[in-house]
Amino acid sequence: MEAYAFGFPLVIMDVTRAVTTAAAKSGEYSALINQFGRMRTYVDPDFKNVVRISRNSLWSFAFVDLDKEPFVYSQPDTRGRYMVMQALNMWTDDFASVGSRTTGTEAGNFLIAGPKWSGTPPPDVKETFRCTKRYAWVLVQIAAGSAADFPEIHLLQDKLALTPLSAWGKPYTPPASVSVDPRVDLSVTPYDSVRLMTGEMFFWRHCSPTTRLTRPTRRCLRNSRSWALSPARSSTRRNSTRPSSRASTEPPPKCGSSSRLALTRPRESDCAAM
Repeated sequence: MEAYAFGFPLVIMDVTRAVTTAAAKSGEYSALINQFGRMRTYVDPDFKNVVRISRNSLWSFAFVDLDKEPFVYSQPDTRGRYMVMQALNMWTDDFASVGSRTTGTEAGNFLIAGPKWSGTPPPDVKETFRCTKRYAWVLVQIAAGSAADFPEIHLLQDKLALTPLSAWGKPYTPPASVSVDPRVDLSVTPYDSVRLMTGEMFFWRHCSPTTRLTRPTRRCLRNSRSWALSPARSSTRRNSTRPSSRASTEPPPKCGSSSRLALTRPRESDCAAM
């Protein structure tokens, strides 16, 4: 149970990323990777891919892939209208906060960098935020007192931008459309998708290249799967009235000093994308 609780943020964030970016074009409730989706009205109550979204703001959102390079987040001057940009890593930790409470509502550019990057930010970047994982989830709220505020907020939303660092200072147009990954299940919410996973499915997703847990954790998982599928264990499952003496005495394999599910949380440096 500890291993499940430990891995839950990574798994549900990875499923949310896959579902949110499984779109041919960016829209209100889904968006291409590295592009903003922009909700033009208060959140529809039937929208369940993310739970409990506030209904006093208009939201914009983007999943950003920082594997190859950082991205510059740019925002316009909201002329005092309350706004906040928050960025989450795959642990759901907030690692960036921009807006009314922290940096102000003036226009500005901010660099979002992944764990691999070690360069120098451009001189017109106000601040650099470091994400410990490959993916970051950028969420922008702009306060709306009523529907009468929507047209003004739409203009502000349209000025939000994400630019690859390599394209900064140059003309840049993000892709208008891409092919959709057919493997992504859009028939259920991310929460239900995780809830319906078997233990094996959950932990293999937990150790996928996008969540990037430690190699020892992967090895423990392989050992655990081999132990669970061993002939002695299979015999016990087929005939529970004749338990195998081997199955009753053979412990699950160990991985160093950790248990077979690697209950100890790895160091953050080990969990960073490589």
